[in-house]
Amino acid sequence: MFGLDEVPSNPFAIASELSAFLAVEMASSAVIAALALSVAAVCLLRLIASRPVVRRTMWPILVAGIVAMLAAALTAAEYAYSTSTGGPLIDVPEAWTGVYDWALFFLRLAVPIGFMLGTLRLRRAGGPLVALAVGLGRVPSPVRLQAALSAALGDPEVRLLRPDPEAGSGWRAVDGSAAPAPAEDERHAVTLLEHDGRPLAAIVHDPVLREDPALVGSVMAVLRLAVENERLDAQVTAQLEEVRASRARLAVAADEERRRIERDLHDGAQQRLVGVTLAIQQARQAATGGAPPAEVEARLGDAADELQGAIDDLRELARGIHPALLEDEGLPAAITALARRAGLPVDTRIELDRRLPRLVEATAYFTVAEALTNATRHARARRVLVKIRDEGTRLTVAVEDDGVGGADPMHGTGLRGLADRLASVDGRLEVDTPAGGGTRLRAEVPLP
Repeated sequence: MFGLDEVPSNPFAIASELSAFLAVEMASSAVIAALALSVAAVCLLRLIASRPVVRRTMWPILVAGIVAMLAAALTAAEYAYSTSTGGPLIDVPEAWTGVYDWALFFLRLAVPIGFMLGTLRLRRAGGPLVALAVGLGRVPSPVRLQAALSAALGDPEVRLLRPDPEAGSGWRAVDGSAAPAPAEDERHAVTLLEHDGRPLAAIVHDPVLREDPALVGSVMAVLRLAVENERLDAQVTAQLEEVRASRARLAVAADEERRRIERDLHDGAQQRLVGVTLAIQQARQAATGGAPPAEVEARLGDAADELQGAIDDLRELARGIHPALLEDEGLPAAITALARRAGLPVDTRIELDRRLPRLVEATAYFTVAEALTNATRHARARRVLVKIRDEGTRLTVAVEDDGVGGADPMHGTGLRGLADRLASVDGRLEVDTPAGGGTRLRAEVPLP
């Protein structure tokens, strides 16, 4: 141990003047206290003035900074006061001195604790996404979707914009009103939700959210699910409406077909059979009345002719329902026969090496029949090309003509009925008919 006269001198000392040392200590402590109070005031103003999206994440850090700076200011002021006066600034009872010192120590630790709490709030499991996903439901309304996004992002000024399909490049707000195209500025950032390069939605939000890309990315993923659900729901609804309309048209077409068959039977085969009955009755009367054999033979011949005509009418009627040639020899033979009766040159290219199910063959046959009828009666075509191909999982039927084009599939009962027939077997019909450019009809029928 050194005695007082043996303590070595401080090699870094500028001057051994106690009053100067105390003056510097008091001045530096006062400056530290003032700076600490300034920092606390700045943190308080930032906390009050910050927008909710910032306050939600930053408040633990700002509050910790305020507390730590107040503790630092108190410690510096205490030191400056005790140095200048020799007495304490705050007279703490001796029993509480230890508690007071430990309290100041932990208050100075508030900053790292605040940073830790802020980080945990950002990274907490689930976060706002669980509430977002649950709150959206299956198909939320646009207003509800925007409210859920605002709550998830902590930004009350979030706006959800959707492209306006009727306006081309226009946008619409959640209330359906027209909105300007989303654009970024100092107070707004834009995050686009796209599918195959096509915008599905845009979120206009606070730029500070860009500092948490994980949150924004997760919210956009949930939003994509909501938009996809909305699109699929609209698609299913449209398909259901089309199915209902198709059922109604099929019911009307079936009733009209039944009435046509009744008329054809009444005006054709039935009248001929009545004629056969009368001819046979006349022949019987002639035979019982002693008429010459030649007269009886002539009357029987008339009855035979009427009976053959009735048979022909019934065959023609049956051909319109389901051609016998299609049933007996298959689709290629039936299409070839249909092409010969078309009344204009028809080229056929049929690639089939097997018999297809009866319903598939009938659908393909009537597709070609309807296309040839349209080409002959309406398109004023000079030539038609029919292509049928078995692609393993589906049968494709294509009919192309060089007519005037310009047909309207939605207002033509023939093409609309054909589309309904294809839809009934899960097939689909595409019609390309530009004015003056002919008509190209393509049908696809799934194969088992």
